[in-house]
Amino acid sequence: MLIANTDNQYLVPTSGKPLRGLIQDHVVAGVWMTCQDAFFTREEYFQLLYGALRPEDDSHHNGRLVTLPPTIWRPRPLWTGKQIVRTGPLSRRDSQLMEPS
Repeated sequence: MLIANTDNQYLVPTSGKPLRGLIQDHVVAGVWMTCQDAFFTREEYFQLLYGALRPEDDSHHNGRLVTLPPTIWRPRPLWTGKQIVRTGPLSRRDSQLMEPS
């Protein structure tokens, strides 16, 4: 049984060999972001959302960004990594609902 089938996820174009470093980096970043003691400022929260949700073709996106309120309000607003991960699907779903058919 294969859980992630990483040997066929990303392949080097020249040799066709698996590129495991990219997948490992994504997993490590996801674990680091969602640790219990990982908090992000407003600027970091929006920068990570922009990096995750911006269109690849640099076109303008007219969808609405759905954000979550901070987990900690005082002494300054802080968001958790789990909120960042949760905001992505919320914003994608909302933008798909707003697109004209």
